[in-house]
Order: sequence, then C-alpha cells, then structure tokens
Amino acid sequence: MTNPCSTRVAQNKRLEFDLDFEIASKFVAAFLLLLFVAAPAFAQSDTINVDSGVLITNVNLWIPIMFAILALPAGIRIAMRVVNFIIDAFVDAFR
Repeated sequence: MTNPCSTRVAQNKRLEFDLDFEIASKFVAAFLLLLFVAAPAFAQSDTINVDSGVLITNVNLWIPIMFAILALPAGIRIAMRVVNFIIDAFVDAFR
C-alpha cells in the first residue's frame, strides 16, 4: 500500500512542474514574438549593400601573412622528420 502523503507530495511536485513549464513556454513564446516583431525595426533598408572590395582587399592582405605564420610550424615539422630520417639512415648503416 502506498503512503498517501508521498502520493500527495508527488502530485504537488508534478503540479509545480506543470506550472513552471506553462510559465516557461509562455515566456518563450512571448520572447520569440517580440524578437520577430522587433526585428524589422532594426533594418535600415530593404536591400543590403555590402562593399565587397574592402573584404577582398583585406583577404588579399591577410592571405600571405597567414600563410607565412602557418607555414613556419609546418616547415619545422617537415625539417624534423627529414633530420630524423637521415639520423635513422646513418644508424641503420652502421649496425
């Protein structure tokens, strides 16, 4: 036989969860409504004009710099492998 007090506590906890979920769902719905209603207020025009020349200029400026920065560790790693290969070849030659 179940304890009526524990059943009542479980029912109260379920009721609290249902109320919390109901409040949370209403809050989320209101937030989404405000988000989508207020979004056009921030728009400056119907069309978006992006100056792609500035973007392309900056990309062309950063490609050589980033290539040099990323090539340095790759070159060091390749050099270490070549040195290890040569050292291993010498060690194997004199065994």
